Amino acid sequence: MNEKQTKIAIIVGAVIILATAMFFSINKNKKEEQQQQQLQEIQPKELPLRVDAVPVTFNIVNENGTNMLDCSFTNNSNVDITSFTLELNFKDTNQATSITFNNLVKAGQTSEIVKINAPASANKDDVEILKYKISTTNGVYMEYDVRLNQYNWS
Repeated sequence: MNEKQTKIAIIVGAVIILATAMFFSINKNKKEEQQQQQLQEIQPKELPLRVDAVPVTFNIVNENGTNMLDCSFTNNSNVDITSFTLELNFKDTNQATSITFNNLVKAGQTSEIVKINAPASANKDDVEILKYKISTTNGVYMEYDVRLNQYNWS
């Protein structure tokens, strides 16, 4: 091999090495971009409503010798609520029950009062909220599990 052929072989080798390095670099960048896109797609959309924006009020009243649990909520969110359900547990007897509000409650308003039988203890501290289920006028349905501290919505 003469000197000219050696130089050509070195140049060809260098070009091959550079081309291979560029190929892997470009391929790596594409993979990183794809991973970033996938992460963006996986990240949750903004939470539509937090339950602390809909405080619930419980009162125990005696009506004709029967203790009743009066329940209402205030919609301090910026969306109108079409349906609101609370899954409850009465801690004194471990009894599960629920309350549903089906009237429209506009942002800034308070719901009507819904009445159900009170816990046997007649103590409102024995009322434990397990889950919130809320539907809004903009088509969102969401649930909040108090024990898991987890929101789900669609």
